[in-house]
Amino acid sequence: GDGFWAAIAMINVGALILSCLQAYKARNHSDEFSEARGIGIAMFSWFQLATVGIPVTLLLKETDTKARYFVHIGLTFAICTSLLVSIFFPIWKKKNEYDKTGSKRSSTLHISGVTLSVNQRRIIASAQSIA
Repeated sequence: GDGFWAAIAMINVGALILSCLQAYKARNHSDEFSEARGIGIAMFSWFQLATVGIPVTLLLKETDTKARYFVHIGLTFAICTSLLVSIFFPIWKKKNEYDKTGSKRSSTLHISGVTLSVNQRRIIASAQSIA
């Protein structure tokens, strides 16, 4: 029982550390493709939920299964919702601003020798020759 929860906690802490590291590495990317701010907000809200949820879970009696179940389901829902809202709401907001203004700006993204140009809602891909 306890070893399982310790393993789950270690996996989650490891994933949290890796996400912080990746967010730090991606801090200089353009705002259009960057989700580092949303990840930071999600991690802060997870910390808040942990500081409230862990003591509440520890204070509950082992025999009160309905209360423990309610707290665990509530924490799971709050964690998942905070992640989804903090990452996808800014993307949705930018999309709506783009649709309202009808902006025709172009963006270019370089990935592994392939250039993707997004211009007036068309995607143009071109491969660069690597010598």
